[in-house]
Amino acid sequence: MKTLFYFVLFCFSSCNHSEDAINYIPVEYQYPLSKIGKGKSISYEKTGSNRQDFTTNIKLINEKGVQYILTSNYAYGSIVDSVKTSIDGKLLEKYDFGLFHNINMKSLKAEIIEDKILNNDNKYGIRISKFRYTFLNKKISIIEEEKYLYDTIVDNNGLQLKCFVTETKSKIEYENKGKKIAEEIVKKKSYFGKERGLFCYKIDKKDDSAIWFQMGIEDEK
Repeated sequence: MKTLFYFVLFCFSSCNHSEDAINYIPVEYQYPLSKIGKGKSISYEKTGSNRQDFTTNIKLINEKGVQYILTSNYAYGSIVDSVKTSIDGKLLEKYDFGLFHNINMKSLKAEIIEDKILNNDNKYGIRISKFRYTFLNKKISIIEEEKYLYDTIVDNNGLQLKCFVTETKSKIEYENKGKKIAEEIVKKKSYFGKERGLFCYKIDKKDDSAIWFQMGIEDEK
């Protein structure tokens, strides 16, 4: 379940090809900034026998006259993680509120090692993101590679929704006292709906696979 939220945050914080990743997902397939208002709450539901849901909140914040996007994920009524980006998508800050099962830790800030878009044979290049969480002698390092697959049309309650589809491969390494103790590979296929943002996605990993769907968008309470 924890792996899920790493990906969702990057989907909202995602094309130019520069040292810093800026809007890998075309603007028309992101949730429109003009509609955020005082904040939007987007609900998702996991299909299948083990049904789960969570909420992503998006809001615009102002700091010293500069506007940023703040995206936070909630599960079972509690915040899980959050990310702050520039308006044009540059990753600035990332926090987790539940790693390492430390209930006394209010938040843990990630060390952002790399976040850029590289030119390759893909039409939109490839987004490379590397970040790390450290707590005492423990570390979790994550490397993400996201690439464009194709455009498609999906059914949205009887209406056709144009989507921009990407695939993200993530390598997650777990360390304790400087020694790698585990490694996990997770693949995710994401559908970004035109003016809807992340509409649905499928996650495949060794012990679990799931499909999540956007269930609704409303004003943040």
